[in-house]
This record gives sequence, C-alpha cells and structure tokens, in this order.
Amino acid sequence: MKELAEPMTLEDRTKIDMVVVGSTAVNPETGARVGKGEGFAELEYGIMRQLGMIDESTPVVTCVHDCQVISEDLPPTGQVMMEHDVPVDIIVTPTRTIYVNPKTRLPKPAGIYWHLLSEQKIAQIKVLRQLKAQIERETGSTIQLAEQEEALPPLAKRGEKPDSRSRGRAAPGAIAPGTAQKAVEAKADVEEEPLPSGNSISTRLSRPQ
Repeated sequence: MKELAEPMTLEDRTKIDMVVVGSTAVNPETGARVGKGEGFAELEYGIMRQLGMIDESTPVVTCVHDCQVISEDLPPTGQVMMEHDVPVDIIVTPTRTIYVNPKTRLPKPAGIYWHLLSEQKIAQIKVLRQLKAQIERETGSTIQLAEQEEALPPLAKRGEKPDSRSRGRAAPGAIAPGTAQKAVEAKADVEEEPLPSGNSISTRLSRPQ
C-alpha cells in the first residue's frame, strides 16, 4: 500500500470519485456488507464525508467472489445493520457486475457518529483525535463520546489472541462475523451492466500499525 498511495492529512480536500471497500459478504438487494468487524472502513468513510471529500452520490464499490454475494440472512433475522455501517452501490464478482437498486439500498452514514465512538477507539486512531480536536476548536464545544467502553465492533488488538470468553460476541445490533460463513450465491434477480467508464481516485487515511 505504501508503494501505491500516499497518506492524506485533514487539510486535504481532494474530491474522491469512487470508494472501494473490502467485504466478507454482501447483500445485492440492500447493499448491506460485512467486513472484518473492526469498523475501520466505516471510520474512513465517515471521515471523508465529514471533510466533504465524498457525498451521498459517491459510489461505493466492493469486489468479492460470487459465493460471497448473499441475499438471505444478511443481516440475520432479528438483527439490523448499525447506523454507521456503509452499504455498497456496486458489487463486482469474477462473473458479473451488480448495481444495487437505490430504492432498496440502505442509507449511507452522513459522517462520523461520535456518540458510537469510545475513548478507547479514539485513543487508537490518531486521525480521529486530530479531527475531534479540530471540530471542537472550530465550534467551541466538546464532542460527547459513547459512555460505554466500546460501542463499535471490538477493536482488533494486534498480536494478541482473543479471549475465549468473548469469542463470537458482537456489539449490540451488529452483525455476527460467523454470518459470512453461510455465504451462498445470491438468487436475487439483479441488474447486471458493464462498469461505467471514468477515472477514480485511490486514497488512504493513515492509522497506527
């Protein structure tokens, strides 16, 4: 990644033409997606929305295998996607290109939802601390964070083995990681068209390794 992109600062206001996100599983009807469960894609999307680098019309694209496109039980019955989750507009597989119907696609987050972020999450991501401080300086008010220790999916702890007692748990309302293992080829009747031509810009917001 370091060879292909340059870290961007909060002062950068480059307009992004397309956002590409990774997915473990994705729903072709609603655009709902499951990632690795760490919430970094959502945070990067929220930061770019907050800075005006992207807007509601900026297409969100994901590339997956056909078996990762599922329309049943995503999200699982009785569960919903969280408000910070980023749905996709276009799904590209080795055999087809799927355009999610805007009428059935879930809403995109409008920016950073600070009330879902804990002090723990903020402490781990420098760019979030900088953005929070910048907004507080500009507005003259203090941003209120989540009261609980972690409102977003559990923060990945590099080099540490997960506690067996907490293995498999997820934040309230979040999609369980095991959902991706149930992926089957979607049976939904979806529109398939070639990708539109045009330029896209690749960007990367730096975070601690």
